[in-house]
Amino acid sequence: MPTDPVQRRSRIARTQARPMVADLAETWLKTISQYQLKKMSKTRVVMLVCVTILGLLIILCAALILHRNSLMAGYNQLQYGDTKQMVIDKLGRPQMILECRNTDSAADPYHRCRQGYWYDFFIERWIVYLDENDIVIDKSYAVGY
Repeated sequence: MPTDPVQRRSRIARTQARPMVADLAETWLKTISQYQLKKMSKTRVVMLVCVTILGLLIILCAALILHRNSLMAGYNQLQYGDTKQMVIDKLGRPQMILECRNTDSAADPYHRCRQGYWYDFFIERWIVYLDENDIVIDKSYAVGY
């Protein structure tokens, strides 16, 4: 040990400075790692939100495709003479029910028409015409109506 008081004080200062530098370095590393963790967690949150939105879009598209396919399958199963209840069972509740315009011509095939059940899907439309006895007398399918 040095006997000179000045050397002794500088040695004490150096030994005390080492833990301070170590503490400062440790604090600095913690701060950097916390910043990176915060940045990483923000990135993870953004990625999680993006993946969730993408997943919901995929589910929505699948549901729309299934709905369209069920409308098409139900429409193809319908036969002339089916009842209103069979139409509802196969196609579901219609989006729109319209009253038919009757004409005076007996030759008009729609003369007996009482209601039209309309099912729309984007640019496609399925229409089922019912007579006064709620029996299917005609059906039509249109794209780009």
